[in-house]
Amino acid sequence: MSERLPSPFIADRPALDHALPEARHVPATGSTPELALLDEIKALAPPRTDATAWRDNAPYLYGMALFEAGFYWEAHEVWEPVWMNCAPNSPERHLLQALIQYANAALKRDMGRARATRRLIEACGKHLGRVPRTSGQDAFMGVDAVRWRTLLADRIAVDGAL
Repeated sequence: MSERLPSPFIADRPALDHALPEARHVPATGSTPELALLDEIKALAPPRTDATAWRDNAPYLYGMALFEAGFYWEAHEVWEPVWMNCAPNSPERHLLQALIQYANAALKRDMGRARATRRLIEACGKHLGRVPRTSGQDAFMGVDAVRWRTLLADRIAVDGAL
């Protein structure tokens, strides 16, 4: 596994009620995802994703922890129902799309797929541009969008990708 990507998340968030999977899944490597665990978490998604209630959204929080631990495929999976429950064209929806694409870009990077990584990072940046520019205690849904934009720009300027 390559080095972990910088986290866009603030540190001040609720603790998890569920353990992380034992091993990460990377497609085409013979690994197997822990689908029962992920399905259990996904089932906890609220019917509507609300930015003011992000601290109570178990799949959203679990996805943060998965991402930070390098479980990129799993983070993408648990964020899907959270994204699907966002209002159309809302800041929440754009944030979730950016996070899902960031996780997918990290996974593609680890799989050695540079072109796919660059394409996903570009898509991530477009969605991130539609998220409120907040940071610190005011971070939108626990994401320091200002810091994240800077991290992405710096990383791409140095490496040409992630």
